[in-house]
Amino acid sequence: MDEVKLNTWQHIRKDIRYAGAGKVFVLSDFVDYGDYEAVKKALQKLCEEGIIRRALPGVYYRPAFSSILRQDVPPKTEAVAEAIARNNNWTIIPEGEKGLNMLGLSTQVPAHTVFITNGPSKKYEVGKQKFEFRHVQPKNIVGLSAKTALVVEALKNLGEQNVDDSIVTRLQAIYTPEEKQKLLSETKKVTRWIREKMALVVQDKGMSNV
Repeated sequence: MDEVKLNTWQHIRKDIRYAGAGKVFVLSDFVDYGDYEAVKKALQKLCEEGIIRRALPGVYYRPAFSSILRQDVPPKTEAVAEAIARNNNWTIIPEGEKGLNMLGLSTQVPAHTVFITNGPSKKYEVGKQKFEFRHVQPKNIVGLSAKTALVVEALKNLGEQNVDDSIVTRLQAIYTPEEKQKLLSETKKVTRWIREKMALVVQDKGMSNV
C-alpha cells in the first residue's frame, strides 16, 4: 500500500473504531481522506479484517452484538436507508406506519418499510430486512426539514378526522419551541387542514380549547 492509501486506511479505520455499534457508512463519508479508489480499497480491507461488514454495494456497517440472540445483528433499516440517501444526496421520509411509529403515534412496526423520496423508486434487501424508496414529486418534500416532513407525512397517513387532541398533545411534547416554529414556517404551502393542526401544536392548545 502506498503512503496516500495507507493514510486513507488509517484515518478511516480510526473513525470507524470510534463509531458506535450498528453505525452505517458509505464511501462519500470519507471523501476528505482520499479519492474514490483509495476509500473503496480501505473499506474493503476493513471488511477483510472483520471491523466492518458490507450491507449493500458501497454501504458498510459496524457490527452490533445482541446479548439476547448471542450473535451479531444487521443494522437498522432506517440507518441503511439514510446512508444510501446521504450518499446520493436524496431526501427520504418514512411513510405510513413507520413514520407514525417514529413519532410515537403508533405501536405498529411494519414488516416492510417504505420511504418516499425525490430520488428514484427502488427496492432493497439487507439480510431479512426489506425496504423501498418510492419516488414522489420533489415539491412534496423539498424545502422541508426531516422532522417537518416526517410529521406532515404522518398526519397525511392518519387523515384529518383521526387527528384529535391526543395527537396534537403528543406532537406538542416531542417538539421543542424552536422546532414548533419551524413546523409552522415550513408548512405554509401544505394542505390546509395539516397547516391548521400545525398551528395548534405551536400554540400548545388542544382543539377543544380553540
